[in-house]
Amino acid sequence: AGTEVAKEAADIVILDDNFSSIVKSVLWGRAVFTNIRKFLMFQLTVNFVALVISFFGAVIGGQEPLNVLQLLWVNMIMDTMGALALATEDPTPELLNMRPYGRTESLITKTMWKHIIVQGTYQLFWMFFILYAAPQFLSYYEITSKHDYFRDHCYAELANFGSNVDIQTNGTLICDIMNHCGMPYGDRFEVTFQCPLVTVPVVAGGHNVSSVSLPANEREAVCGVAAAAAKVDCALLTLIKISREHLKKLYKDFEIDEYKRPLSLLFNSFIFCQLFNEINARRINDEYTIFSGFFVNSIFLSVIGITAAFQVCIINIPGLNSSFFKVDRLKWQGGLPPPSPCVWFG
Repeated sequence: AGTEVAKEAADIVILDDNFSSIVKSVLWGRAVFTNIRKFLMFQLTVNFVALVISFFGAVIGGQEPLNVLQLLWVNMIMDTMGALALATEDPTPELLNMRPYGRTESLITKTMWKHIIVQGTYQLFWMFFILYAAPQFLSYYEITSKHDYFRDHCYAELANFGSNVDIQTNGTLICDIMNHCGMPYGDRFEVTFQCPLVTVPVVAGGHNVSSVSLPANEREAVCGVAAAAAKVDCALLTLIKISREHLKKLYKDFEIDEYKRPLSLLFNSFIFCQLFNEINARRINDEYTIFSGFFVNSIFLSVIGITAAFQVCIINIPGLNSSFFKVDRLKWQGGLPPPSPCVWFG
């Protein structure tokens, strides 16, 4: 009877009459707790970066940095694959040197928050660089501006403008006005001597440059003072507005295709950042090296290898990349340098 009472009151019951079992139970308990922390640190970093880049990309640039299927793939890496890789780490003798965990101890330590913030900030730097700076400074990822698109495509597009004969007939005049008269006024360009609306007097030294200007009111510039006062569009201005809206719609579709290349680089870099950071997540206490026991866990190595192989397929296989994940094939030397130092920033 006393034995049963002792068992009920005890926190640990040794079933095999061997005190070494206590050491094993403590070791495995700490291993499970530590693995949960590893997974949480990895998952919070992914969530932090994905949330920030998706929000600011949609709000500031109007572009969707990660589409639905890409986020689904990220979710698989973060949850299913991440759990398999990090939750299957075997216990190590070093765990016994750690102080005991308190009952009310937080799952996320200050050191883990430091890793999450530093790693997340590093990744966000590269994500924002790819999204906003790469199209500006790297010719391979350059985005054609609306001005350049109007200049290069206006004449051909208006010459084949459906059944609107008036726009087809006046296409050259309309394009000259939009490209050389500082229009559309919402995206004001420089007024040049080629603008059909400008009357340039000839003086002794040639053109009078100071006369190259138009009224700030578009209706007055195109239709005259009387039409502006009456607030009535003339036929030419109506055709210009229709043509402008048509070209803006075409440019939106064109811009989506233009952004495929930098967004593909962003997606690829984001995925490989998570793969490299998964290696970081194996150590959560500022250990000197993150590669200790790296080749021991075959499940971890398999997850890393399978994920990397699938990502290469997503980027390179025709149909899978363009039709499903909406990405372009990349130059791989342009997609790996940003994420690879992720190993050192965690």
